[in-house]
Amino acid sequence: MNSYFFNWFWVFCFALTANLALAQNVFEKQLLLDAQKDLQLRKFAQALDKARIVYDNAIAKEDTVLKGESSFIIGKVFQKNGSYLVALEYLFTSLKIFDKNVGKKSEVLKTLGDLYHDWGGYKKGLEYYKLADSTSIDAEFKKDIKEAEGDIYSHLNQADLALVEYDKAIALSSFKDVVFLQRIYKKKSDIFLKRHDYDNALSMEFKQFDLVTNSVDQHTKATILNNIGYLYNFKSDNEKALVYFKKSKNTSIETGDTDSLYITLINIGAIYNIRKDLDSSLMALNEALKVVSLDRNKEKEATVRNYLAATLLEFKKYSEASDNNRIAIDLIKNSNNLSLLAQCYYIRSKIMEQKGKTKEQKYYYDQYKKLNDSLSLISTLFQNRQAEVDSLISTKESKIQQLLLNKEIDNLVLKQYKLLSEQREKDIVLLAQQNSLQKMALNNEMLNKDRLSRMWLLTQKELENERKAHEISELQKSRSEQDLLTQKTAVKLNKLAKENLQNELDIEKQRTELNKSAQERLWIIFGFSGGLALIFLAFGYYSQRKNARESQLKFANLEIQQRLLRSQMNPHFLFNSLNSIQGFINSNNSDKANRFLACYARLMRSILENTSKEMVSLHSELEALKSYIELEQMRLGNSFTYQIEVKDIESDMIAIPPMLIQPYVENSIMHGLRHKASGGLLKISIFPSEGFLNCYIYDNGIGREASKVINESRSKDYKSVAMNLTRDRLELLNAKDNSNMEVGIRDEFTLDGNPSGTTVILKLQLVEYV
Repeated sequence: MNSYFFNWFWVFCFALTANLALAQNVFEKQLLLDAQKDLQLRKFAQALDKARIVYDNAIAKEDTVLKGESSFIIGKVFQKNGSYLVALEYLFTSLKIFDKNVGKKSEVLKTLGDLYHDWGGYKKGLEYYKLADSTSIDAEFKKDIKEAEGDIYSHLNQADLALVEYDKAIALSSFKDVVFLQRIYKKKSDIFLKRHDYDNALSMEFKQFDLVTNSVDQHTKATILNNIGYLYNFKSDNEKALVYFKKSKNTSIETGDTDSLYITLINIGAIYNIRKDLDSSLMALNEALKVVSLDRNKEKEATVRNYLAATLLEFKKYSEASDNNRIAIDLIKNSNNLSLLAQCYYIRSKIMEQKGKTKEQKYYYDQYKKLNDSLSLISTLFQNRQAEVDSLISTKESKIQQLLLNKEIDNLVLKQYKLLSEQREKDIVLLAQQNSLQKMALNNEMLNKDRLSRMWLLTQKELENERKAHEISELQKSRSEQDLLTQKTAVKLNKLAKENLQNELDIEKQRTELNKSAQERLWIIFGFSGGLALIFLAFGYYSQRKNARESQLKFANLEIQQRLLRSQMNPHFLFNSLNSIQGFINSNNSDKANRFLACYARLMRSILENTSKEMVSLHSELEALKSYIELEQMRLGNSFTYQIEVKDIESDMIAIPPMLIQPYVENSIMHGLRHKASGGLLKISIFPSEGFLNCYIYDNGIGREASKVINESRSKDYKSVAMNLTRDRLELLNAKDNSNMEVGIRDEFTLDGNPSGTTVILKLQLVEYV
């Protein structure tokens, strides 16, 4: 009965173990599938975690196939993340495991080709693509390889070979594979365009259009129509170009595709420009400007404005051309689009040339040349670096393959070591058993010896006790003799103590006499030292006063600059600004609140940046001023407008002390324009004259006298000290630079003698900005 029971028990345990192993395999396969899905969705962290779990389990149970599959996924994750060296290690591991599996091997080879393509090792990538192509028999897989080979040939400027591979990809594809075919035709069209083969390029574009005619992808359709118009423009067939541009425009408008629409409108404007139809050209470009005005990508607006500037320049509208070009430069000055910035500088140099401003024309043309040369240098360096990249990649690959080989050798050595260790452990167990028997025999012998030693120790203790008793009696005798000797010694010590006391009294008497003579000498030394100290103090005081006079101007200037900064950010202005934001939010006007916050942030940044510098460009100062005026416009319900005119100078090339104009603008708004419900005008005119930079700040407010009456009748919750600070600052700058800068205020009147506003006249030194 017992035997029957145990047999069934072991059968049950075996079945349970088999089921657990099967469940574990199913779980690991599902993890790999989930990792693949995460990889396709670009969830790299999740894919890596799942694949690593399977990889670790595969190593633990020495499952080679599972290790190869998980290594492949881990390698792809690192490839997508740009960690190419780590990716190579896992992909080579997978490649070695699947060496006999045709399907898996070709997939790993293609991934290695993709890795080298992304890394910049195009020749190495091409090798792996060709290996994958020769390994695989799947037509669907091979067409993707052919496309990849064509991409590499195109990148290496081997256009003929690229076209051959693209044609092979087309031959392997199905007519139903619309997206794939459209992509290949587009790549062929780009190659023909580079070779100026416009007829073949057009043929490819029309093939694309035939594929997407019935497609719901209207963006692609609009792009293809725009490309067809572009190619007809290159063929100088402007009539057909315009027809296709208009078709593209209509398609974009129907779908609300602003990305295609603004480019098409630029192209339409360019066609009208060629036909010398200025009004139609400007209409198309202004429509493009309207499309991109609300787009967050300001490079689009910069592109449109630069085209506008070029068109206006051609028709000799220099002022409007300059304004649009200036805005375009400001929009992209801090971006990474060096090519567009170079184009903007080139157009500005042409505007300056037409205006007859030789110095400014040279400045902007030099800026254009610098950027253009930088772009050419980057391209040249990239081409020269290609050979270095190929060599480096080959070296890295060899090292990784050697590393993997070393790992395999280490694993074999480790297995051998484990076998030897197991055998050694068995030998140790046998030796331990033999040693235990020997120890038992030795223990018996030790017990007998222990008994004999105890008896001998007892005899020795008795003898020791007798010896100690004799020593104690001898010690007692010697102690009584020592007590007598101690009494005699104490009598002698008392006598010596009395003699020492007498000697100390004599020494104290002599010390007192010496101190008296030393004090007399010290008074003499102190008197002489005091005289010298007075001389040095007088000299130091004179030097200090001299240095103080020399640095007084510097410290005063720094103090006024700090006070000026604080006055710009005064609590009254901050409080009003925050109240305005709160008002916009409470009225559910989130757009105005967002615009106000953006403008407010720009102003704060400009103030903090500019006030830390001694001089800034006039352009930078005016940009900060615009932010401030626009804030006040929004805060006061757009009750006034403003104009800023810069005549006969380039604001980028003129230097000005920071935050010098703003206090007078603030005064015009707070004491003049604020009291007008509507129709207010603030006009700032800046122009050079006789070596000075003149700045006229005019407002058509209520005038100084009326403002004074209003301010006297109100509580003085706002006190502007910025004008006085600026006046003090001008005086310090005059003293420092020996210049003659000044400020004046002029009341304006109508012909009837009624107040019509105020003009502030700032006369500043004309300095070139370096």
